[in-house]
Amino acid sequence: MAIPNYAMSCFKRHVSLCKEIEKDIARYWWHSNKEQKGIHWVSWQWLSLLKYAGGLGFRDLICFNLAMLAKIGWRIEQHPESLLAHVLHDKYHYGFNFLEVGCSRGSSWGWKRILQGRKVLEANLRWRIGNGETLRIGEDGWLPKPYVFKVLSRHPDMPH
Repeated sequence: MAIPNYAMSCFKRHVSLCKEIEKDIARYWWHSNKEQKGIHWVSWQWLSLLKYAGGLGFRDLICFNLAMLAKIGWRIEQHPESLLAHVLHDKYHYGFNFLEVGCSRGSSWGWKRILQGRKVLEANLRWRIGNGETLRIGEDGWLPKPYVFKVLSRHPDMPH
């Protein structure tokens, strides 16, 4: 499982490659050698359960790949003084926040993949209001689950 980790933390792997790696992992567990067909003692769903739930903890590689790309976005957002954050900021989103920037036509494939990981980050990102000075009531996701995390009001006096 350690072999694809580095590549998945830097690049978006194609879905078919992730499925092929999962097949190889399953083949390793189920076959004693290449000539004989193995016995499937347990299902892949059981092998991919978390360890505390009784499984072996194998990951869904497609989700894992997106999570690793989201981790890069998290580092950019949390450590804007880092070299990576400075380089990407100056090249792709100068004057904008990482969470607000779009993808331009001249963007590299690496930056486009980081932005794909940002979608996962945005879907699960929450923040504490603190003193409320930077809160944008109608735009920021700050309400608790299970709602859309945003205020759904059309009141004319509500600040934006």
